[in-house]
Amino acid sequence: MNRKSIVTLVTMIILSISSFAETSTNTLKVPLTIENKKTALPNDFTSQLPAVTTFDNVITKKYGDVKLHTFQSVSVSTVVIENDKLTIIDYPGDSEEQAAKFKKYIESLNKPIDRIILSHRDNSHWLGIDKIFPNVPLYSVDADEIHAKPEGIALPVTKIADNSTQVIDGIKYEFVTNRDINAWEIKLPAQKAVFIEHIGYVNRHILNAPIDARLKLLQELNKEGYTWYMPGHGAPMKAPEFVNQVTAYYTDILKAPTTYKTATEAKAKIMAKYPNY
Repeated sequence: MNRKSIVTLVTMIILSISSFAETSTNTLKVPLTIENKKTALPNDFTSQLPAVTTFDNVITKKYGDVKLHTFQSVSVSTVVIENDKLTIIDYPGDSEEQAAKFKKYIESLNKPIDRIILSHRDNSHWLGIDKIFPNVPLYSVDADEIHAKPEGIALPVTKIADNSTQVIDGIKYEFVTNRDINAWEIKLPAQKAVFIEHIGYVNRHILNAPIDARLKLLQELNKEGYTWYMPGHGAPMKAPEFVNQVTAYYTDILKAPTTYKTATEAKAKIMAKYPNY
């Protein structure tokens, strides 16, 4: 099989599996992103929030006085960095029910919100945020791209410079933007923790080409000694387990063109090998 055929087959596999992920009852029940769709929340939505007393979809990692909470929605994962205040990365814009539950979770922490950082342009990570947190400052490296969307044009998002460093609530943040492949990293170097988007996920069929470039970013993070990975989809995980699982999954995708004859066969085999994805 020549190189052009291999590239074509890899692309077909990526599109096929990613499409499956949006409809599979075993994984996601909503599209990964709700591009170009304007989903309006009722004006009195905040008053309709249900009473929530338990949060079994939250995983917390503690570093001294700093706590990193990952709140898992239907498909989106939101991170809350707790110190004296709360810094939030993203928002469950994929589910009104989970957005309501997330607001109750934030209230349960009983600390003021310093800001909300929107990791990137995909609106499943911020749609409806102005209804739930109308007075919280919003920041993003993708402020311009968010404002370019019909549903984001009115959001008061302040631009964060690409590849910049900020200290927020006593914690150092590094905002790394890989615009050549549309991948984003928010590093907390002191905690050796990193929030990542479009680099890799576990238990999620979310594929973005080129895969080898994303593997390289993951390997670089591993070399830098990051020990806690917080992806924007799926659960957070310790470094060895996360890196190994993402690497194994991507390796299987990359090998597929020389292992299987068609994209349909490749999809079936990969789905069978990763039944929990």
